[in-house]
Amino acid sequence: MSFTKKKIIMIIIAGVLAAVLVALFVWFFRRENAIVRDMARLEDIRAIQSGFERMIIQENSYEAAAVGCGTVGDVASACALEKYLPDVAARKDPGNFLYTVSTVPTKDSYEITFTLEHGNATLPAGKHTVSANGIQ
Repeated sequence: MSFTKKKIIMIIIAGVLAAVLVALFVWFFRRENAIVRDMARLEDIRAIQSGFERMIIQENSYEAAAVGCGTVGDVASACALEKYLPDVAARKDPGNFLYTVSTVPTKDSYEITFTLEHGNATLPAGKHTVSANGIQ
């Protein structure tokens, strides 16, 4: 009789260990995916920033970009940056967030908001902006 109880206890322990291992694997997989998505987000944001910087150099204004993104909350991929960033329309968040206009482009300024899931050494998880002042 005690042999059967030992077997049952061993099966329960094995099941609990298997569940813990699966939970750890799922957590690690999701964490790694968030890091990869954040890397893609930062690549997109730097490209968008570069497009705006090319615009200010050539036109001495960010205002022309507002043609496609003239309202706060518009998606940044709609900004008229094709001349300076040909693939601007493809620059979209790889997850469930959006890159949105938080300051409509004017002669001297623009601001795009984006979200990081995991963050990195210099930017924690959460909402951030890119503007003429850099990435904050």
